[in-house]
Amino acid sequence: MLQYGLAAVLGRMRLPSVQGSLLDQINALYERIQNGALEPDDLISAGDVRYDQHLDRALEEIYRSRRAHKKSFKSFIPTFDIFRTFSSDQVVLDVGAHWGYSAVTIRHSGCAARIVSIEAMPVNMPPLRHLASLDPKYSCIYAAASDSESVLRFYTPVLNGTAITGLSSTGGTLTSYFAAHLAGLTSAYPARDGRADKVGVLLTEVASRRIDDILRERGEPDLVVAVKMDIEGHEPSALRGAERLFRAQRPLLMIEGANRNPDVAELMLCHGYFHAVRAKGYLVPHPGPTDMNDGFWVHPDKSDGYRAAGILRGADPPGV
Repeated sequence: MLQYGLAAVLGRMRLPSVQGSLLDQINALYERIQNGALEPDDLISAGDVRYDQHLDRALEEIYRSRRAHKKSFKSFIPTFDIFRTFSSDQVVLDVGAHWGYSAVTIRHSGCAARIVSIEAMPVNMPPLRHLASLDPKYSCIYAAASDSESVLRFYTPVLNGTAITGLSSTGGTLTSYFAAHLAGLTSAYPARDGRADKVGVLLTEVASRRIDDILRERGEPDLVVAVKMDIEGHEPSALRGAERLFRAQRPLLMIEGANRNPDVAELMLCHGYFHAVRAKGYLVPHPGPTDMNDGFWVHPDKSDGYRAAGILRGADPPGV
């Protein structure tokens, strides 16, 4: 999906090779988190954590240069091409913005809409604010999207001293897949001075907000036409906090995990949506299981418009 650096972002598109002893460390750490049994040595203070550098510069380069963007994100770009038809009087929500590469990819797709990012990790806000200085139709909000106003605890894995903020989670991605992925990032974040690989966790508390409340305050609840959501397993809670948006506006939803999360599927089916995948530049209804990283949820009331715009093909599934 440079902070969980560019190398790691690209690595996430394919499962890296797994380092055995480090994977054992990560699995044990994840088990302790899930059991509420973190040990003192698991915790790493913010002052002892490194972050990827020069994110503002990297973001500006891929924003200003389509060539640079394509070079770094070639396999990442096609999925976002579905956003190409949205116009300047509309709004696209980017929920889980990371350091801004998805927002830039949405813009480079040809999307003319205003893009509003919601991001929970404070370290990612400087590059997002820099993007706002480059793109007059872009803005960012520091908050954790959820189903209530509260405070959420995020667990950020720290690999060999570097915080991998792209895997920051409230707990939803403490899974074998993400453990294997984290273990495979040692080439991007190697141990220093011949030391053994080491993993720990940084705790960050972030105020959560409902998307419906954010949109109401901004005066934009009726302008949102599409939502991209990638928040490391917290998607069901964020969707519950956007109930009015999905019931009233029925925007297109692009979501990590496609239709594999049963809570996401139940929520979207209750809103009357059907699942689709991208194939050859179009969305195609796909009610069955998929192993694609990202999937789309489409409301049938919008289908004819999407077909006319050239982003959807095929009949709606029966019964929707």
